[in-house]
Amino acid sequence: MKPRLYNKEEIFCYSGNDEVINVIRKIIIDFPDYFPVLIQGDISLNGFQGKLSKIGFSALLIDDQLLQQQGDLKKFESSFSVNMSNCNYNGNNTSVFKLFITNNVNSYNNFLKLMEKNIKDTDKKEPTIKLTPVEPYYNLENVILNSQIKKDVTSSLFLIKNQEKIYTEWGFSKIDNKPKLILNFYGPPGTGKTMTAHSIAKEFNKKILLVNYSDIESKYVGDAPKNLNEAFNVAKETNSVLFFDEADSFLGKRIGDVSSSSDQSINSLRSQMLILLEDFDGIVIFATNMVKNFDKAFESRILKHIKFDFPNKNERIEIIKSMLSINAPIEKKVFEDDSLKELAEISEGFSGRVIKNSILNSLVNAASTINTEEIHLKYFLDGFNETKLGIKNLEKENGVRKIPEKLKKQIEGKIQENLKNRVNVSE
Repeated sequence: MKPRLYNKEEIFCYSGNDEVINVIRKIIIDFPDYFPVLIQGDISLNGFQGKLSKIGFSALLIDDQLLQQQGDLKKFESSFSVNMSNCNYNGNNTSVFKLFITNNVNSYNNFLKLMEKNIKDTDKKEPTIKLTPVEPYYNLENVILNSQIKKDVTSSLFLIKNQEKIYTEWGFSKIDNKPKLILNFYGPPGTGKTMTAHSIAKEFNKKILLVNYSDIESKYVGDAPKNLNEAFNVAKETNSVLFFDEADSFLGKRIGDVSSSSDQSINSLRSQMLILLEDFDGIVIFATNMVKNFDKAFESRILKHIKFDFPNKNERIEIIKSMLSINAPIEKKVFEDDSLKELAEISEGFSGRVIKNSILNSLVNAASTINTEEIHLKYFLDGFNETKLGIKNLEKENGVRKIPEKLKKQIEGKIQENLKNRVNVSE
C-alpha cells in the first residue's frame, strides 16, 4: 500500500475503525504538548535522526531533540508499550504503522517534509540495483563443521522452528512482535560461512538472496540506503534468507566527525540498516572476516555471533573424504585411513576452500596426463604439496611468517612461567 501520513489534527479527528489509529489517538490525548506524525504503509526512513523502538503492531520514532530532554518521555514510551502490546490488530500487515513523536514544532514540520520527500523519491526513482534470490547450493548434511559451530547453528534454528510456541503460546510477542533470526558468522575466509548460510536457507525450504557491499554502494549520494531498502524488500516479497557478505562494510562504526558527503552516505547506510533490521521479520545472516570493526549498536540486534575457524585434523579428513566422493576414477588407496591422514597432515592450516582448490589442482594434473586410467594417491600428494608451497611463497612475498605450533607452545609456556615467578616475588 502507498504510505499515508496522519498529522496531529488528522489523528484526533479520525473516525474510522482501524484499531491501531484509535489506540494511538488515546495515547497522545494524554500528552498534549507532543506533536505526532503517524505513518501507515511501508516508507523509507532516509534522513531520520533519532531512536526507533518496535512494540506490538507499531514502531515508535523519537527525534534526537526529545531524546535529549527526556521529561515525560519515559511515561509516553511506557504508555505506548502497554497499549500497543495489548492492541489486537487484525490487518494483513502488522508492520505498516510507525509513530513519530517530538515536543518541538520545528522538528515536527521537518519530519513531515522529510517523509513527504521520501514518498516522492520512492515514486520517482526506480532502484539502481537488480537482486535475484537463488536456490541454495548446500544442505546441513553437506557442511562439515566442528561440534560447537553445529550446536550454535542448530540452536539458532530452533527460534524459527518453534516460533509459534515461543511467540504465541508463551506470549513473547508482547515483548517482540516479530520472530526473526539475525546471525553473524565471522572468521577467516573459506571456513564455511557462505555454505552454512546456504544450508540454513535449504533447511527452511527458502531461496537465498546474496548481497555484498558492491551491490549496494552507489556513485550517487543517497542511493546506497535506497538500494539497501530494496534488498530487504526483495527478501520480504520472495520470502528469502538475506545474506550479507563483507558485513563489516554494513555494520561498521559510524563516522563521528563527518567531513564529506561520502562520510554522510556511509552513516546513512548504517543507520538505515539499523532501522531495516528492526522492521524485518525474516532470516538475516551476516558474514565477515573483520568482526572487530562492528558498531556496538548492531551487536545487540544479532541473536548469535558464531565463530568459524580453520578445520582441525579430523575435520580435514572428513572434508577431503566428502570432496573425493565424485565420479572420478580415484584408486581405492586414496580412501584408506593412512592416505587421508597424510593429506590431512599436509593441509594443516588450510581452510575448506583451500582444500577444495588442492583437490581441483590434483584432478587437473591427472586429467592433463595422457592415458590416465586411475588417479593415484601421488596426484593428490603432489597437488596438496603444490598448494602448501604456493601459500608459503605468498606469505614470504607478503612478509608474513607463521610461528611453528611447537615454538608457539614453548613461548606460551615461558610467558606463563614468568608470570608465576612475578606473582611469587610480589607475594
